[in-house]
Amino acid sequence: MKLTVMRWTHIFPFALLAASILMSGCITSDNNEPANGGDATVTFLQGDQVLLAVTCEVAETEKEREVGLMNRDHLDTDSGMLFVFEPPREVTFWMKDTLIQLDIIFVDTNGTVIGIARADPEPDTPDHLLKRYPSGGAVGWVVEIDQGLSREHNVTAGSRMMISY
Repeated sequence: MKLTVMRWTHIFPFALLAASILMSGCITSDNNEPANGGDATVTFLQGDQVLLAVTCEVAETEKEREVGLMNRDHLDTDSGMLFVFEPPREVTFWMKDTLIQLDIIFVDTNGTVIGIARADPEPDTPDHLLKRYPSGGAVGWVVEIDQGLSREHNVTAGSRMMISY
């Protein structure tokens, strides 16, 4: 009897293909809503390398997007907020009543990071003087995470985002 040994190098391309097929359906559901009505795991990748994964609250309604992370004094380093924009559009963020430093990651409808803003709190600043952070193009999603995480994990413009609900 001849024993055939499959090496990891033979299996890896097939495993990678299967994972990419499964993950391609994980960006969003058909209506961009979480299947469980709760959190989502957002993963940033460069090629097939995972750069960063965070658990995000999902802000999909106008009211949820307006409130965002306002009035919070802490954000865990493995947490964030995912803003869903349906239909996709250009957006501008500001730090009104936001107490924590954030990275604001703008992601296009293909799941590609198109820009990252480092945003600082601006306490006691009148609305008309608050700094604005424009997306620089149409986005389907924006992710807010603890400031510096994107730099620390090499998430840059061109990185890919995957969402799983």
